[in-house]
Amino acid sequence: MTLEQSEPVTGADGVITIDAVQSPEAVAAAATGGWWAFFRAHRIFNLRVNIPGAVPGNLVWASLAECAPGSNTPFLGSATMHTYNVVPGDGFVLIRGEIDWDEDLLTRVSLYFG
Repeated sequence: MTLEQSEPVTGADGVITIDAVQSPEAVAAAATGGWWAFFRAHRIFNLRVNIPGAVPGNLVWASLAECAPGSNTPFLGSATMHTYNVVPGDGFVLIRGEIDWDEDLLTRVSLYFG
């Protein structure tokens, strides 16, 4: 499954910024608020995911999954991944996480708004 999304941009502060793509399942049932985005990182990272309509009062859950290069298909790889902080803002969600690996891995972040 390949999705069209913007290219990640890493700012001078080290924060990775990416636009999210809404899950097709969530489009059918918009109340679920399911989104995802793909990025590459390793070790501790800060990620900004732009999501139209996000506000600081949202309840947001995030998960990480390693993806097969070139296919964006999630799989259970050898790297462990952790989400530490998930902070909704006006039009975005900030995530601090960790990918326990020595080089960048293609990763999918999945976000669910409750």
